[in-house]
Amino acid sequence: MRKQIHPLLAAEIKELPETWEVVKKRDHYFLLHEGKRVACVGNNSSTPDDRQAKKSLHTIRRYMRGQ
Repeated sequence: MRKQIHPLLAAEIKELPETWEVVKKRDHYFLLHEGKRVACVGNNSSTPDDRQAKKSLHTIRRYMRGQ
C-alpha cells in the first residue's frame, strides 16, 4: 500500500474485494469501486490528517451499506 494512504484507511482497504482499486490522480489517491469514485484516501501532503481519514472511512462504509 502506498505510504501516502493513512494507516487507518490502508487496513480497511486491504479487506475490500478485488472490485475496489486505488488510483492516483495528480497528488491525490482515490478509492474506486467498479470505476466509480467513492472516496479520497490519501494525498502527498507532509502530514497525515486523522480527521480526513475518519471522514473517508465513514464515506466508504456508508457506500458499502448502500450496495
